Amino acid sequence: MIGDEQVDESKKVNMTSKERGQFIRILLNYQTLRVENLIRMYFGIDSDRSSLEEIGHEYECSTRKVRYHMNKGLGRIWVSVINGDKMFPHEGMEEERKKCKQLKEYVEEVNPDLVHKELPYHYSKFLDEFMLCLIDGVENKIYTFPF
Repeated sequence: MIGDEQVDESKKVNMTSKERGQFIRILLNYQTLRVENLIRMYFGIDSDRSSLEEIGHEYECSTRKVRYHMNKGLGRIWVSVINGDKMFPHEGMEEERKKCKQLKEYVEEVNPDLVHKELPYHYSKFLDEFMLCLIDGVENKIYTFPF
């Protein structure tokens, strides 16, 4: 039993919530400004959390269009985290690859299905769950999320 506990401790990902938050903000910067803002507003990253309706009203578009653009951005973040080596192939991007690997290991530890399953056809809830997993414990204004 004692040996099992030591193995579990060694598997823990050494990435603080502050580091996760910083890297999530970096990944958001790889999005278009509009998609970045949609994700930030919806998940309450560095702002108050907004509903799809509120975001749609602000951008003068339907909630369906908001969800469409947000899913594209969340999908890119998911692919970046899952395939960090392919997303950051250039020299000088070693830090990004390392952080993606750490985020992937963190998500695997919390919910392996979010890493190992294929992206479902209707993936809104899946991507929401993935993003919530990433930002869990990260200092921002989101604490609960109604599905």
